[in-house]
Amino acid sequence: MILNILNKDIREIAGSPYLASHLIPIIMLFNESEVVQEVVAGYSSVELNYKIMHSKKDINKVTNAILKFVRNYQEEDPKIVIYNLNFI
Repeated sequence: MILNILNKDIREIAGSPYLASHLIPIIMLFNESEVVQEVVAGYSSVELNYKIMHSKKDINKVTNAILKFVRNYQEEDPKIVIYNLNFI
């Protein structure tokens, strides 16, 4: 999917991981009541395998956007986990 979005070949991403640095994955963990309990930002197999790093500014932007989205559906804020600690 990422390759289609970027219109790039996997070898291009492997050779230049910055090409995907602006795509930040978000994982939302729900409980049985469909409440978002945790949001994981900047962590996926693509980040791990190709050493893609994101700017701290971009991570903050995406987590703030996700919080706004979640707050439209529930009162309680989820725990935010940022796994990509190697900011560019």
